[in-house]
Amino acid sequence: MKNKKTQLIASYWTLAGNTFPGAPSEVATFSLQDRVSAASKAGWSGLGFTYADLLHLEQTIGIREVANLLKEHGLEYAEVEFLTDWHLQGSKKQASDYKRKQLLEFAAAIGAQRLKCGAGVLEQGDLDVAGMRASLLALCEVAAEFSIDVAIEFMPFSKVSTIDKVMAVTQGLHDNAGMVIDSWHVAYGGMEMSEIAKIPAPLIKGVELSDAMFVMSDNLIEQSNHQRLLIGDGEIDICGFINNVRQTGFDGPWGVEIISGIHRGLAVDQMAERAYQSAMQFFEPPYA
Repeated sequence: MKNKKTQLIASYWTLAGNTFPGAPSEVATFSLQDRVSAASKAGWSGLGFTYADLLHLEQTIGIREVANLLKEHGLEYAEVEFLTDWHLQGSKKQASDYKRKQLLEFAAAIGAQRLKCGAGVLEQGDLDVAGMRASLLALCEVAAEFSIDVAIEFMPFSKVSTIDKVMAVTQGLHDNAGMVIDSWHVAYGGMEMSEIAKIPAPLIKGVELSDAMFVMSDNLIEQSNHQRLLIGDGEIDICGFINNVRQTGFDGPWGVEIISGIHRGLAVDQMAERAYQSAMQFFEPPYA
């Protein structure tokens, strides 16, 4: 039975099966029917989708059926990801604009609340705040036509890598402009959880719980894509993360993102149940 006070969203990779960001195929290895059934049974309130999976679903069962399956299984929240290169020029910007159009149309069709975006992922050089704000405003204006929030995910391997930087890019720009706060990115980005409390609540378009051991590595992409853990199995201060997020006034729904070589080897029912229970324990005694 779903907890009435806390609603959790299974981010795409949590139930995608044997795939990961940047894999040869990012299409989920479990059918959508199996994913929504497992999610609903475990207690989830929503589900995430990535671009490749949505294209596959459009070609196989149709986007209308995606919306129907979410509704039939009581999954009221949805999110789509992951748009990059929207701030660039030339052919990369043209490709990003095409992908943006499809993602927003998909999002509107399935009732998604937000579009997750990267900002300068793996790019070198200094952050051009003014230029990125101008590009983000244009993106937000298009997304607003679909009533979709634009959520920048700050990451240690992107130009927008910290809370201060994502606030500089998003604050005061547009009502639908904001960020996704991921506990992994805060921890591995070298930030204190207490920094979260300074974020204005309207800028928080999504929150994701994620855990990991602290391992010294020059390859953060490898760590992020393969070595995350169930919530509570790692060393990230999950209680501190939740408490500081709540200080902003935000209190859900909470995303849960498990990107793990071990986790993705499980059956989908096991994935859904273990991920859900690992996160929900932090909203119940003795943690809550």
